[in-house]
Amino acid sequence: MPGQIIRVYPASGANAMLPLTPSNNYTPTVLFCGGQYMDDYSWGNYSYPFANTWTLPASSDCQRITPEPTDGSSPAYVQDDKLPIGRSMGQFIALPDGTLLVINGAQNGTAGYAKNTLTVAQNAMPFGESLAMSIPLRYTLRHILQSITTRLIILPHDLCRKTSQRRCHMADNTLISLSLRLLILVLQMTRRIIRQYG
Repeated sequence: MPGQIIRVYPASGANAMLPLTPSNNYTPTVLFCGGQYMDDYSWGNYSYPFANTWTLPASSDCQRITPEPTDGSSPAYVQDDKLPIGRSMGQFIALPDGTLLVINGAQNGTAGYAKNTLTVAQNAMPFGESLAMSIPLRYTLRHILQSITTRLIILPHDLCRKTSQRRCHMADNTLISLSLRLLILVLQMTRRIIRQYG
């Protein structure tokens, strides 16, 4: 993939197929976000990685591809908007208004587990056998709010129009209402988490 960013396990980027609509002639397009870049040596052997993966930031890069273009051109990756923060092991949730929301995952590292790495012994692994790490919630609230408010918007073409900045402007008040309800719900959930975990 572009930039040699790995999206498959254990780098585990989020991926989803965009909505199939009459306006895009039900042509499938797949979106990939996040993942991890490590050179071949750092991936190590089948027992453990040679890099301390929890120190390596996940990618925020997003790419999309249409495997069978209707115009007869060859399939090619197209750069999309970046995530607000890097993410490995994220999952897309398709919301009713056509928005794709990325949740879960980690800011550093990869999926999988190991008892040690090349330079860290078994009893010194900082997160048990986990090869990933995210900073504590109290430091990520600003990023959570940024992610919600800027959102990665992928709407069917008949519900929005593209501008030169590649932002999608909603043409329907119902979609705006749904988005605001989602924002309020997530803010309420965030407040509960803060109260419970500080």
